[in-house]
Amino acid sequence: MLFKKICRKVGTTMHDPSMIKEGDHVLVGISGGKDSMILLQTLAERLAAIPFNFQISPSFPNHRTRPGKKPAKSTCFICSWTRRKELFSLTKDLDCNKLALGHHRNDA
Repeated sequence: MLFKKICRKVGTTMHDPSMIKEGDHVLVGISGGKDSMILLQTLAERLAAIPFNFQISPSFPNHRTRPGKKPAKSTCFICSWTRRKELFSLTKDLDCNKLALGHHRNDA
């Protein structure tokens, strides 16, 4: 099953000492796309299966940028940058020490 394969890959990636460890508080940026939803689901599955505890907080950034004049960068870049900035601020506000983003299944 594909989900089990993804869970194994997430588990292997988490074994990197700088990824997720005991006591971490992970903010998961949810775009509504399948990659970020699967990331949240696999982290929840890993939390139930691993021998240490960490906390997961989902976040749904909804900021949309409407530039008034022609920007130097593309609208997609500005919107993406603004949403990331919002996520970094929220990570700090919620006292999370990790931020997880599900971009693409090959990112891990």
